[in-house]
Formats: sequence, C-alpha cells, structure tokens
Amino acid sequence: VHSCEGCSEGGIPRRAGPRNFRDSEFYRTRPRPSAIAGVRRGENNPPMRTTRFHVTRIEVGRNALPADEAHHARSVLRARIGDPVELFDGRGAVGHGIVHTVDRDVVEVEIDRIEQVTYDLRHRIVLAVAVGKTHRQSYLVEKCTELGVAAIWAIRSERSVAKPGEFAAEKWAKRALESCKQCG
Repeated sequence: VHSCEGCSEGGIPRRAGPRNFRDSEFYRTRPRPSAIAGVRRGENNPPMRTTRFHVTRIEVGRNALPADEAHHARSVLRARIGDPVELFDGRGAVGHGIVHTVDRDVVEVEIDRIEQVTYDLRHRIVLAVAVGKTHRQSYLVEKCTELGVAAIWAIRSERSVAKPGEFAAEKWAKRALESCKQCG
C-alpha cells in the first residue's frame, strides 16, 4: 500500500492541511516577540538583566575582564558601552557598574560600588556522591551549585564503574563557575 497524490490505486489518503508547522496559519500569523514587547534593544533600551562576570580582584574604577570573560562579553553577549554588569570574585565581593570599553582585545568595566555579600545558610550542605558518568556528574555539579551546596565530594564506591579522569576536577570547577555566573 502506498500513498501518492492523485493515485487511483488506493492506499492511505494524505492528510489535508499544512505540510509542517511553519506552513500553518498559526505560525504565519503569530505575534512576534518584538511586537509583544513593543520595543527593541537600542540605545534607550538597556538589556533586561544584569550580566555577571567572574574576576579574581575587584576595585572601584576601571576593571579589565580576563581574556575568556572579555571574549564572552564581546562576541557572545555582544556587550555595548553602558550595559549594566556585575563582577564577582567568588569570595563574596560583588561590584556593580557598566561596560566602559569594548575593543577587539579588551573589555573594561567601570565599577561604581562594591558590596560584600554574605549568604546566611542555616545548614552547610556537603554532598558526597559516587562518581557517575561525565555528563551526569557535570549536571549534578551545575544543579548543586545553583541550589547552594557548599561542597561536593566525589567518592568511589565498591560498584562504581566510572572513574574520574585527570581533568575532572577542573571541568567540574569550571561548570560550578558557569552556574554561579548564571544564577547569581
């Protein structure tokens, strides 16, 4: 049994209507996100959220972002002069400011105030977990960081199959830092 348009040999009739979602009436007439918001990002419309970058040291005044953070700000986020940003050092200091310079080699942020943030947790959570597969372990590190787990101890159990590689701790630290930048 086959189905050809216009074939008189029988078969499964084709369904009438659009061939895919993009051909549908709903897709063609849906409101666009810019039409819903009514504005586009421009000089008078700053981005909606403050972007966070990790630095080793924060000072009031101009701070140059490290090379990897500068690349992320310039090429991925397309930061512009005047965009609000936060810098954090991982030890509780958070600097608030704006992008001052965006060049090919450097992105500078003008910090106007620094505050020391303390996280008052009733309990310090330490998670000891048997090492899983790499992608699962990375996901675990990401979610635990977002939830505020103080430390993650990777342990080997009797039935552990996966063995952490030589660079596993570096990868997990990088994933934890990425989570801190995203969730605050």
